[in-house]
Formats: sequence, structure tokens, C-alpha cells
Amino acid sequence: MSSSSSYIFHFCFLFIISTCLAEINFRPKTLFLAVKKDPSTLQYITEIHQRTPLVPLKLALHLGSENLWVDCETGFKSSTYKPARCGSRQCNLARSTACGDCRNENNSRPGCNNDPCYNIVSNPAMNTFYSGGKIAEDVLTIQSINGSYPGPVVTVPKFIFNCSPSYLTQNLGKDVKGMIGFGQQSPVSFATQLASAFRFSRQFAICLSPSTDRNGIIFIGHSPYVFALGFDASRDLIYTPIITYPNFFITRRASPEYYIQVSSITINEKKFAIKQNIALIG
Repeated sequence: MSSSSSYIFHFCFLFIISTCLAEINFRPKTLFLAVKKDPSTLQYITEIHQRTPLVPLKLALHLGSENLWVDCETGFKSSTYKPARCGSRQCNLARSTACGDCRNENNSRPGCNNDPCYNIVSNPAMNTFYSGGKIAEDVLTIQSINGSYPGPVVTVPKFIFNCSPSYLTQNLGKDVKGMIGFGQQSPVSFATQLASAFRFSRQFAICLSPSTDRNGIIFIGHSPYVFALGFDASRDLIYTPIITYPNFFITRRASPEYYIQVSSITINEKKFAIKQNIALIG
């Protein structure tokens, strides 16, 4: 990577992804999120706006998650919230793992209806998987960008996400209300839904700062990925194939984690060979 980028760039990933529907007038080519390193947990945190009226939500970044999930148990109010019903397009697109009912639950809580569908959500900070994440949809907005200039804020009216209980936010950063998933092989990951909604390339680039005082950034969509002083990071990217592995928790589904095949590693100019059957998570 060129020395001109070292002042802001710690490392960079580019991932190709894949498929949600939305009614949009303006169709951006690139979207972006600012990412900040939380000083207490060292997690990478970003912020989106969701619901009607719009509410800012801090979410922890999770590259290996299939979906976006938020705490719907505490303070969730939205006039555009719509729970998904079992067998619906939303449940099928999210590849729900179960259906149920809410007869024994608090019916005032979002995500609760007579025929809800569920999916698995996870919080690696708790080393926990939760099988009762209720699938729903609501309004979501995100900032577009044109080169180095911010563009209009754009809206996805029916963004699919999961409602989860408050306890699942344990061990996340201060005021963080859930996690934003960028996993591969998922039709409802964050980048995949945006790519489908705005009809741009299913790809994203992440540049994370090692410092808690300096923001990183996520570009979603087409390059260029322009930083300060006009530096286009997309010109320095190196590409490598992504390997698909089985999902260890859900049968007949590929893992949302990113794997690459590594043939050797060089340390202090000395090359070490790696067995062919070893793959490293990207």
C-alpha cells in the first residue's frame, strides 16, 4: 500500500457479496459509514438511522454475521415497523430457521405477532448464539458519497433485520444497541440488502483505524474509495478469491465467515510454507 495512505489506513478489505427490495428515487453508486474504535471494548462501532421517526443507532461491526440485529426490548418505537409472518417473502429471504407464536410473550414488544419467523443471531462478545431473533422490516437511512464529497442521505423503506432481547447487548460498547452483519452468502446481510435496493455492485471496502481517536470508514458499492487529499484507496487494493465453507451451526448453508486459501507466509523476508488443506479466516 502506498505511503500516502498510511496516515489514515490501517488495513483494508474488499469483499464481493450477493440480494432486498426497496422503492428508491435516487440511486447512489456508493454509500459509506464512519467507524470508530470503542476505547473500552476495542470493538469497531458504526451508526445508522432506523425507524419512523428516525432514531440513531450505534451498532458493533460483525464481518461474520448474516444479519443486522437490534435490541427491540428497550425503547423501540416505530410507526413503520412491520413484523414478518411465517412463509412471507421476508422470512424466505432471511432464510428463517423456525416459526412460532407470542401467546406466552409480551405482545407490546416489537417482533411479536401471531405467526412470527425466527433466525439465529449472535454476539461474539458474549460467545452467544440466540435462536429467537424475530425477523422484521423497517425504514433505514444511510449516507451516500460521490468521490470525496458526501451525497444525499438515502432511504431503504423495508430493510430486513432481527429483533433481539436486551440481554444480547451485554459486553458491547456503551450505548451500542446491536450488531451490523457483513457476512457473505447471506441475502440479508447489510451490504447485500443495500446492493440489491440500489442496484449497484455487491461489494464493500473496510478501512479500520487502530486509534480510538481517528475514524475508519466502510464504503459500500462502486469505487473510487477516496480519502483525504484525494487518495483513491481502490487503486491499491489486491484481490484474492474467497473460499466458501460449510456452516457449522445450520446444515445445508454456507458459513457467513470469510476464508482465504494461504499457501505461505513471509516473516522478516523468510517464507514459511503452509499445508494445502489449511485455510485462514479473512
